[in-house]
Amino acid sequence: MTLDPSTYPSRTFIRFTVNNQLLADVTDQTITASVQRLGGQTYVQKAVPGEELPSLSRQSMDWGTSLKVGQSIQTPASDHQESWIQAEPPVLDEELLAEVTQTAFHDHPHLYQDCGSAAAAAAVEAEIATEIIAAYRTIKQKQACPIVQSLNQLL
Repeated sequence: MTLDPSTYPSRTFIRFTVNNQLLADVTDQTITASVQRLGGQTYVQKAVPGEELPSLSRQSMDWGTSLKVGQSIQTPASDHQESWIQAEPPVLDEELLAEVTQTAFHDHPHLYQDCGSAAAAAAVEAEIATEIIAAYRTIKQKQACPIVQSLNQLL
């Protein structure tokens, strides 16, 4: 029996997608990445700050059969770049992201099953990535609430 990796959701692809979208959010910059899923098509992924999920478009370039990843961040115009670089860069809360991701993966047992087609596997990936992004954003927004901050200080 031959397994087709393109019919299984990829946890790595989900993490990559989530990371790109949240990185676009915290840097307020568009992130463009090129990625090829195992056994699948090469895509250009574009994460725009505040979007629900990065967009995917097919890429005509054939990079072979291994996983290929490339990424660039579009920065402000060169006359503003110096001040942008000197500012302290916002960062993702890696511990929170790991916890949210682990919980989402645990709550979706169908993530570990053959979906029957590459399109169905991509739909599962999009569903879970959207859930993780929304949960992370909600938690970060609540952390910024003055009431939550004062309660945290009491602990």
